Amino acid sequence: MEFLLIVIGFAFVASLVAGFVLSIAAKNQIDTHAKAPRTRVTDTIIDHFGSVWWRSVDGPGDFNFQARGFGLNSAGLRRPVVSIDVAALDNGNTTVAAWMSAWSQRMGIVGCCDRVYFKRRQLIKKIEAL
Repeated sequence: MEFLLIVIGFAFVASLVAGFVLSIAAKNQIDTHAKAPRTRVTDTIIDHFGSVWWRSVDGPGDFNFQARGFGLNSAGLRRPVVSIDVAALDNGNTTVAAWMSAWSQRMGIVGCCDRVYFKRRQLIKKIEAL
């Protein structure tokens, strides 16, 4: 019985630490460049967020997507919005900025911060691979 309580306590503390770390990381803006034309980058963005778990919404970016479903600390909170700006450069390359433009939090942990962090990270990797 004591072992079970220790395991549950450890899991609780680990989830809190993960929540704080992912919340901080999800709030950071990521800027990247792609050696691809703007149309190819925008197609990649639309394809990446084209699932049932993300929906297009109005927001400050060229593209804005809101998470659907469950995530870390998501019960009872508004779902976060990921905004993306895409700009063509004079040399034919493209610059992309991705950030979380709207969110709600409880005890310092952003709702669905895990989904925002990992989805945005995957998108940046796809764009950099173009």
